[in-house]
Amino acid sequence: MKILVFSTKREIREFLKNKEDSFLPKIITIGEFLDKSITVKGKIAVDTDLKKIYLYKAIQNLNIEKLGFGKDFLSFFKNSEFVLSFFNEIYLEKSSIEAIELSDTYLEYEEHLDLLKTYTVNIKNLLKKTGFTTEPLQTDMI
Repeated sequence: MKILVFSTKREIREFLKNKEDSFLPKIITIGEFLDKSITVKGKIAVDTDLKKIYLYKAIQNLNIEKLGFGKDFLSFFKNSEFVLSFFNEIYLEKSSIEAIELSDTYLEYEEHLDLLKTYTVNIKNLLKKTGFTTEPLQTDMI
């Protein structure tokens, strides 16, 4: 199997724009390649779509509507990118929800941050039970 790795999704779109409908090799970004190449002993990296399903399972006992998300699956699936981006940004900044709570700027969002902390515990437990991992959840930074 041949895999083409591009630095951005924009480069992938440009590459595909000039191709006719035919069999193409697997095409991914460098970020996707690195996500798949990093291993954690005894764990399997969860793909984006499955990650969204686990994220949805993790909200079942939470009042996620307070964050502005609907609790029905389709609504949440559509908006889950915001949650994924939030956790990813915390991970990349080597920060935590607790560090955000210490900032005066976020005092009015205390209830939101509490929900996200509970959410984090729920998703970590779900992934742990099934043997999956995701980079931002590999450490206790969240």
